[in-house]
Amino acid sequence: MSNPQEQNPAFDKRSILAFVLIGVIFLVWSVYFAPKSDPKKENISVAQDNNVKQESKPPTSNLPEVKSDLPSELLNYSSGINKNIVIETPLYKATISSKGALLSKFELKKYHNWYGKPAQLICDSANFKGVLGVDIGLNSKYVSTESLDFNLDKNDNIIIGEKDSLIITAKLNPNISSDSNSNSTNPQIEKRFVFYGDKYGIGFNIKTGSPYRLNWPNSINFQEYNSVDEGTRSHSHVFHDGEMKKFDVSKPDEPLKDTISGKVEWIGGSVKYFGYAIIPSVPINNGFVNVIGNIRNIDSGGHIKRFSLSLNSTGNEGNYTIFLGPLEREIVKTYGLGKLNNFSLEWLTRPISEYFMMPLFNFIHSFINNWGLVIIIFSLIIKTILWPLSLPQMRSAQKMKLLAPLMAENKEKIIDDPQKLQMENAKLYREYGINPMGGCAPMILQLPIFSALWQTLSSAIELRQSSFIIFKDLSLADNLIPLGFNFPLLGSHLSLLAVVMGASMVLQMRLTPTPSSDPNQKMMQYFMPVFLTIMFNSMPAGLNLYYLTFNIASALQQVAMNKFSKSTMTLEDLRREAKTKKQGWFSKKMAEAQKIAEMQQSQKGNLNGRTAVEQKKK
Repeated sequence: MSNPQEQNPAFDKRSILAFVLIGVIFLVWSVYFAPKSDPKKENISVAQDNNVKQESKPPTSNLPEVKSDLPSELLNYSSGINKNIVIETPLYKATISSKGALLSKFELKKYHNWYGKPAQLICDSANFKGVLGVDIGLNSKYVSTESLDFNLDKNDNIIIGEKDSLIITAKLNPNISSDSNSNSTNPQIEKRFVFYGDKYGIGFNIKTGSPYRLNWPNSINFQEYNSVDEGTRSHSHVFHDGEMKKFDVSKPDEPLKDTISGKVEWIGGSVKYFGYAIIPSVPINNGFVNVIGNIRNIDSGGHIKRFSLSLNSTGNEGNYTIFLGPLEREIVKTYGLGKLNNFSLEWLTRPISEYFMMPLFNFIHSFINNWGLVIIIFSLIIKTILWPLSLPQMRSAQKMKLLAPLMAENKEKIIDDPQKLQMENAKLYREYGINPMGGCAPMILQLPIFSALWQTLSSAIELRQSSFIIFKDLSLADNLIPLGFNFPLLGSHLSLLAVVMGASMVLQMRLTPTPSSDPNQKMMQYFMPVFLTIMFNSMPAGLNLYYLTFNIASALQQVAMNKFSKSTMTLEDLRREAKTKKQGWFSKKMAEAQKIAEMQQSQKGNLNGRTAVEQKKK
């Protein structure tokens, strides 16, 4: 076995950098994105949870300073039968209940959950009443009105067209004595909803005879195949004083309880592809927001995460826009809610995705309807953009192959002095004008693209549930090769695209010129594809399709370069080129390091000589 200190220094530098870069990607992926349990089992539980859960009282009861029992003056307004009105537009079906005048259901018509049913965003279990409940101020306490009977001015289900709108008014006139803040002895509570046929935003106006608080309990339903992944992307948001604060909860025994005060511009929340928000028409100065969050594990190893938000008013009337719908970038930007889109590296991946990737995706998609073909064309475009950078990488590989015999000779001559071996190899680099790190630039520039592409493919609702050939959803791992058992890091399935991508890496490495005598380079041809196949096994199929296309294009580029190169490079050519070429930054740094190393080597030799003389005298 060879001594590690005797390995090829050029290989060491390039390999260390490659391993570091890939290790960073793998670490980030494994910590933040990797599924942790069987998604199919998890979401069976999610489906059951969305339809059967809510056996306990919704989080509304946990809001601070809410009186649990109705005052006697309000009891007469809570004995009626609940009546529902369904408003159907081309985009959704919304249900308003007379109890509390709540928005009790909101079913999207163009989007479906993972098992094929229309996406129901508001929890529709029997014990959950709905959202947009109001707590009114009474005797220095907030009293919930969600169980009170409102009078609705419409009685039948209504269908409106794309260019139509509809107003529904709900009123409550409790005959109670108001507190000192009220201007009337007989306050009126009125809610007005405005539905539009071509918008996900709902106009919402509220009038009360006292200060009020607007509630959104229980966030929105999970919709995706993997509850762990969707739970990771489930957050609550408060945009105040010009910046957004994102809330999360990770431990069942550590529920979230927080308050935010300031100039509130909007509050809301999001899951992976859908979101909601309460947007005041005018930012609320001195606003006050309560945030409650909890997470609970389910039997299969997944978890369900829920948030509740409440917004205190500073007066007796308020105008709002209620957004409830898909997180399509153009849609949420219309409402100023672009921050609802989830990005793990906000400062890096959002600009690349928002201003380059998605516009280019949508442009290609305007000509080609299939998103799989869009990703393939996008990959070829990126390869074309990086072509000028990949040429130096390939030339660097050819130069290193020419230099390999000389470096092997140095290795045979210098056996016991690794530092001297490194110095001699550095001389060869300078003499022949070779930068051993010259092939790393395309790899480094690919990292932001890699991260942004992962975020785009896994968070852009435009790509959600899009199929390509045998791949049903390009935003998920394909898992088309069953293993029959759970394997560490892989799970119970192999991704077909990840395996083919790994094979394409082997092909590409075999076509790349490498020193035939270097066993480390040969090992890389097999280790790296296996390593990256494992890493990409749980990545979205669209991301694997991108890299498969990119690798095939790189292999074809290498074939063309090997076959149609006009001239064959020699060591003499390299030496002549190095003499005429202006010395670059890396070459200067290598020369400086060489001088320092030679000085250290000289000092070491002098020291050893003096030590030998002293020992001889003794």
